[in-house]
Amino acid sequence: MRSMTAFTYSSIELDGCQIGCNLTSVNSKFLDVNLSLPEPFQPYQTLIYGKVRERIKRGRVEMTIYFENDNYFNSPLYLKNIELYIERLLTLKKKFNLKGDIDLALLSSVPDVFKNRKIIDIHWKKLESFIEGLLDDLIKTKEREGEFIRNDLTKKVDCFKETLEFIQGRARESSKEQKEKILEDIKRLKDLDIEISRDDINLFAFKGDVDEELVRLRSHISYFGELLNMDGAVGRRLRFLLQEMAREINTVGAKAFSSDVVHRVIDLKELLDETREQVENIE
Repeated sequence: MRSMTAFTYSSIELDGCQIGCNLTSVNSKFLDVNLSLPEPFQPYQTLIYGKVRERIKRGRVEMTIYFENDNYFNSPLYLKNIELYIERLLTLKKKFNLKGDIDLALLSSVPDVFKNRKIIDIHWKKLESFIEGLLDDLIKTKEREGEFIRNDLTKKVDCFKETLEFIQGRARESSKEQKEKILEDIKRLKDLDIEISRDDINLFAFKGDVDEELVRLRSHISYFGELLNMDGAVGRRLRFLLQEMAREINTVGAKAFSSDVVHRVIDLKELLDETREQVENIE
């Protein structure tokens, strides 16, 4: 099990330039990969994107690659490029008889005047190994956080089971008491010559019967526990399962005669909300 929240950082030297990379993962319903790459890395954007998608299935992933030293920016090509721009501007000015001075403001507004850096030789295999290492570190962090979540959710599953044990026992007692009361009421109505249909009897007799809901709820909780021990991305299935559990819990609360059962249903709803918050962190 993996948490969707994690962060890692690493650096590597490529052709004399120190490259740093921040890799962050946060919660999201779907996989959303965002890459921020310097110009020399742009040709590898699709390959890097594919590597991330292979390893991470859910969450918003932010990868930022940047230069940590000045080797790339303080290239001898810098002044040469400025000279070339000035020569081209002077040629245009002379050829078309243009007016105006070439000053700092003009040069700084020329696109890419500060972006024509040292040409660095990036070998994909070395970059690929670097990206794989970053993803390995991120996944280890996600798995470590995921283990804490798994342990917490396992405890919550035990709480669900204990509460259901109480509800089932108390609901049966309450249902029995209620049926006895209904039989007495039916007898009294008959003594008063008031007719009551079989459908009315069934409606009252089965209103407090929550056995079916409790059976389904137990099944959902059991499957929830199984998913906690499965490998891979299970967060979405856990979230859908909690929706089904919520429906059954609401039905039990609506049918319950006993205030004790109603109070425990409230406990279940509170526990369900806490569980849902944790599940939202699972990949």
